[in-house]
Amino acid sequence: MTKRKAETLNNDEISGYLVEVSPIKTSQQNNKHFDGTINSNRKTCQHFVYFDVSKHCQFRSASTQKSPVKLQRISEVPSKRDASQNDVLVKRTSSLNVLRSLDFSCKEQPKETSEQCTLEKIQNLPEKSKVNVVAAVMNKSNSEIVDVRGTLINKCTSIVADNTQQMELTLCKHHIDKVVVGKTYHFTYVSTRFFHTIH
Repeated sequence: MTKRKAETLNNDEISGYLVEVSPIKTSQQNNKHFDGTINSNRKTCQHFVYFDVSKHCQFRSASTQKSPVKLQRISEVPSKRDASQNDVLVKRTSSLNVLRSLDFSCKEQPKETSEQCTLEKIQNLPEKSKVNVVAAVMNKSNSEIVDVRGTLINKCTSIVADNTQQMELTLCKHHIDKVVVGKTYHFTYVSTRFFHTIH
C-alpha cells in the first residue's frame, strides 16, 4: 500500500460555507470519519474529509444554519475521488470557527448525477461528465505504478465495448483486480476524459 503525500496549504486555513456534511462513515480500514463540501474563498466548492467524529454535530450545525466558517490548521491532499483535484484534510488539531460574515455568499453545490450512456454517446460528452455504462472488457494491460500529483497509485488500461463502440477504460487501485477480461460489467459513476477515455 502506498501512502498519500499530504501537501500543506500556503496559509493553512480556509474560509467559506459548509454546504454539505455527510453522516458518519466507516472506511475500509475501519476508520470512522465524515466528509462534505465547503464553498470556499479559494474555489467554488472543495471536498473535505474529517476523521474526528466528535466534531460531527458542530459541522452539521454550521451546514444547516449556513453559517460562514473558518477552518484553521488544515492540509490539502490529492483527492481519492478525482485525481485532478485536491481535498481538504481536516485534522484533530484543526479548528472550526463561526464568523460573522464573509465577502461572498453561500452557493449551493449542484447535485452530481450520472447518466446511463452507450459508448457511442460518451464520445459527444464534455470532459469530466459522470456516466453509467454497460460494457464488456475486451483486454487489460499489466498494471503499473504512476505518480499522480505526488501520490503513487496502481493503474492500468483496458478496452471495453458495447454494441455501439469500443473505448479505452482506465482502472486504478482496487478496481484493477475486480475487472476480468471477457466479462460484462455495469460501470457506474465513471468520468470521461480527453480522447474519449473513461475513468
